[in-house]
Amino acid sequence: MRNSVLGTVRGTGEVFDGALVGASRIGVNALQAVSVAAAAAVRGAARAGTDTALAARSAVEGAIWGAQDLGVDPIDVAIAAEAGAIRAAAELGSAALRAVRPAVSGVIGGVPIPPEASAP
Repeated sequence: MRNSVLGTVRGTGEVFDGALVGASRIGVNALQAVSVAAAAAVRGAARAGTDTALAARSAVEGAIWGAQDLGVDPIDVAIAAEAGAIRAAAELGSAALRAVRPAVSGVIGGVPIPPEASAP
């Protein structure tokens, strides 16, 4: 189970492509859709007992990958995914937050995440 969940998390680029495309088609804010999808990835990893930090980082990477495919600003998308991942980790508790926050900061997928982006 753990390997299948991690494999799914690592393949999140397609999920974020879908979130961005779907959001634009129905008039939903794409960044909000990305944030919600990243939060869901972290919550899902926690429910499955897998690595929430890996899920969070993979969600940000997937969002960046999807943004680049669709011509959306990868920094804005990365910040939205980071915010969703951190929000979910905070809901899960301090241990999850301590694991997730450093996993989604710095340079991810060649995109620098501004330090203030992960501030509460």
